[in-house]
Parts: sequence; C-alpha cells; structure tokens
Amino acid sequence: MEERNREKETAERRQALRSLRGEGTNIQALVIAAIPIILLVAVLIVGVLLVRSRRPAAAVAPTATHLPTVPPPTLVPAKRTVVPTVVQSASQAAPAQATAPAPTTATMAEFPSATASLQPTEEPTATPTPEQGLFPGVQAQVSGTAGRGLRLRSGPGLNQPTLKVMPEGTTVQILAGPTEADGYQWYQIRDDAGTEGWAAGDWLVRTK
Repeated sequence: MEERNREKETAERRQALRSLRGEGTNIQALVIAAIPIILLVAVLIVGVLLVRSRRPAAAVAPTATHLPTVPPPTLVPAKRTVVPTVVQSASQAAPAQATAPAPTTATMAEFPSATASLQPTEEPTATPTPEQGLFPGVQAQVSGTAGRGLRLRSGPGLNQPTLKVMPEGTTVQILAGPTEADGYQWYQIRDDAGTEGWAAGDWLVRTK
C-alpha cells in the first residue's frame, strides 16, 4: 500500500510539474506575442508627439488699431457766374456789314509763306523797307519779312528761279545793283554761306 501511495504521489507531482511547465510556456508565448503590440503602440505615441511638435505656433490674433476719424468735408455749392452776352439787333448789324471793306486778294509775297510756291508772280507790297544807301561794297541785312525770309534768285526779276530763302536777320554783301525789274530794285548779293544771287532791295537794310 505504501508503495502504491508513493507511486501515486510521484505521478501527481509529475503531472503538477507538467502543468507548471505548460503554464510557463503559455506565459512566454503571451509575452512574445505582446512585444510587437507594445512596439507598435510606442511607435504610434512617438509619431503623435512628433506631429504635435511640428505644428506651427498659434497665430497671434491681430489687434485692431483705432485710427482717428476725419470728418467728411463740407460741400459748398458752386456759384454760378452769368456772363452777359451782347445781343446786336438787325438794325445795328446792318451798318457794320455795309461799312465792312470787301476782302481783297493778297498778292504772293517775295518772302515765302507756308503755302507759297517757290516762284511767286509778284513781290510783296506790305511794309517794304526803304533802301538806305545800298550800293556795291556795303553790307545789308534781311529785314521786314515778318520772319518768313527773303528769296535769293538767280537773276533780277520775279520770273528768275529761287536759289534759296534767306532767314530774317541774314547779313549779306552788296556786289552789284540796283537793277530795276518788275517794279523792284534788285541787288546782286552774297550771303554768309557764300551763295550769290539777286534779291529785292525793299527788304534789305544797310548795316555798314
């Protein structure tokens, strides 16, 4: 009986040891299975911390600056200025029309205008300058052309070709003349550029 009891106790001890070993194996398996889960949770926590650390700081809310208000300008109505107009009756306008001189056709001037041709048919009659002792050897100046200049022709006369137009104030040398042609006294002259030709003496003023 004692031997049977001993064998029974030995069998129970062996079974207990086996159960303990099985439980230890289960615990180890659980620990090994839990390690990846723990690592995954740790990685998630680290990732969340990194994302939070990279977020920009909260923007500072701008504070409103109170600017001084300018009162609107006061509008002043503009004064209306009435310009008196002169009303001329038909009886008053009629004498003015009756006494108005009839327009006359202006002759082509010797000094050219903006629309004048290079060879006018007549010399100017407006404000001629008297010949003040013009003769060969003296100097003269173009004057009285109203800024349009005086024509220098190849010969005395209105039908002679125009060589150039001498501006107002041009100084010339009298070479020969006077020679009368087409109602004008013509003088052979030489300008500052050395060009020689003939010009009407009514627009030449002696300088020396």
